[in-house]
Amino acid sequence: SNGTKLFVTDRSNSRALIYDAIPTTNGAPASVVVGHNTFTNGTSNDTDALGFWKTGRSCVAAGKLLVADTSNNRVLIYNSIPSTNGAPASVVIGQASLISNAAGTSQTTLRAPAAVYSDGTKVFIADTGNHRVLIFNSIPTTNGTPASLVVGQSSFTAGTAGLAQTRMSSPGDVHIKNGKLVVADSSNHRVLIYNSIPTANGAAASLVVGQSNFTTGTSGLASTKYNSPSGVHVNGAIGDNAYTIDLS
Repeated sequence: SNGTKLFVTDRSNSRALIYDAIPTTNGAPASVVVGHNTFTNGTSNDTDALGFWKTGRSCVAAGKLLVADTSNNRVLIYNSIPSTNGAPASVVIGQASLISNAAGTSQTTLRAPAAVYSDGTKVFIADTGNHRVLIFNSIPTTNGTPASLVVGQSSFTAGTAGLAQTRMSSPGDVHIKNGKLVVADSSNHRVLIYNSIPTANGAAASLVVGQSNFTTGTSGLASTKYNSPSGVHVNGAIGDNAYTIDLS
């Protein structure tokens, strides 16, 4: 939600739904669908400016809608919030054009990105299949814009899973709050916190939650453990006494 509208990425229907007002009654209908031209089409579309294939997490920032189009190995940017069904995306990240969807491990390509987040200036992508988070120092305005930085890997051409203070394994979500980066490091069963936005490739995390140190990655059922956390959201100021990390 952006405080007024509600945005839902409907993964297995390969679409995103927009509610012009946050629902107040059960079963409220969506106002707009993107990824398909109608509300009754739920199959994966061919790759183009209109179609999605297994959508991931989305976000709204600076008046734009950003959607992780997971199985098309890309992130789509709508330069304004769509108001008509099947509206085409304006810009694509991870591909050179809106009609390609090949996976890759480079500064300009993605592999099954699960989530995208923007603070209104920078863009952060949980590039799940490459076991990394990509950072763009500004919201891309042209197709195939290269990332500015990578964390979870030492370079843009590395894409293996790892368990260390500088590594990740299938990150599922990313969030920014008060200049800090928070990553749901799903297959390592932990959440990583960077006390400042990284400025160099392969930056080390500052803190780990869900594990007692950076070299253990076991799942568990306890107040201090996780089992494949797939989402993270920070509510309040990190570093204050009143802050929470909500996982899904």
